[in-house]
Amino acid sequence: MNWFIPLFYLLLCIWDTEAYIWKSENKQLRIEYCRLIWWKFVNTCPSQVNTGSEDFLKKIPWRPMT
Repeated sequence: MNWFIPLFYLLLCIWDTEAYIWKSENKQLRIEYCRLIWWKFVNTCPSQVNTGSEDFLKKIPWRPMT
């Protein structure tokens, strides 16, 4: 059980970072974050994701809760 607490804090730190990026006012930072999510779930090269498409954000299957 000694591994549980460090693992919990690591996951909490990752979640806070993702939520911070999603809420960020830096549009480019949010776009890059979305590209990484797209890569993880859709297996499309992030640099080839068309962020100008209207349905770009709708297709992303997950994002941190705001």
